[in-house]
Amino acid sequence: MFERPVQSADACFPDTAGMPATDEIKAAVPRRHARRMSDLGRLVYWLFRNDPPEPEDAIVYATTFTEARALEAYLESLPHASPLAFQTSIHPGAVQQAMIALGRPVRTLLPLAGEEDLFTRMCLTGLTQQSGRVFLLTGEERGDRLLHHGLASATTWALCLRLGPGSGEGNKRAGTLRWERTSTARENDTATPPPSATEIARAVHRRTPLNLPTPMGGTVYLTWTP
Repeated sequence: MFERPVQSADACFPDTAGMPATDEIKAAVPRRHARRMSDLGRLVYWLFRNDPPEPEDAIVYATTFTEARALEAYLESLPHASPLAFQTSIHPGAVQQAMIALGRPVRTLLPLAGEEDLFTRMCLTGLTQQSGRVFLLTGEERGDRLLHHGLASATTWALCLRLGPGSGEGNKRAGTLRWERTSTARENDTATPPPSATEIARAVHRRTPLNLPTPMGGTVYLTWTP
């Protein structure tokens, strides 16, 4: 079994009731950086702004489609290609954009990509890191034309879980993330399809306990401190 405390969990769904508006998020980013950042990059900056990763921390970044709107903006500018849209479409990914704007280096950055089971793979990767803190970061940008081809998310959102050191070290605990190898692999469980990444992010925001089977066997549990 692997287990670590969750120090905090923050999610952002712009322009949703109770969430900051897109303009508020953009205004929080230093102007000289905001112009070249993607929507997802600005969301990551927003989630990092009050408690950013330190150089010795680890970041696990998981996304399926990443900068969908940035790519669409460039494609829509053709045949008269927009230099700014092109620059944004090839800019470093959202987490790198945020760290550049914050002016912070980080020793360990582990990017993951995929669809089904991406959240559980992110959790397993984070649980095996030796860093004192581990940032589990995931998010997507809402697409338009790419959405019609199954190549973008239907919503823009981002989620950040901060894992702290092991128990007994006096650290605040919002919850607990653990993996137990007590069940069979997902391939043997076809009755219940896995929730989407967006559904998981909303569940985390509501502090809903989660238990998610993993492809290699076992279950990831996310529980919350009363």
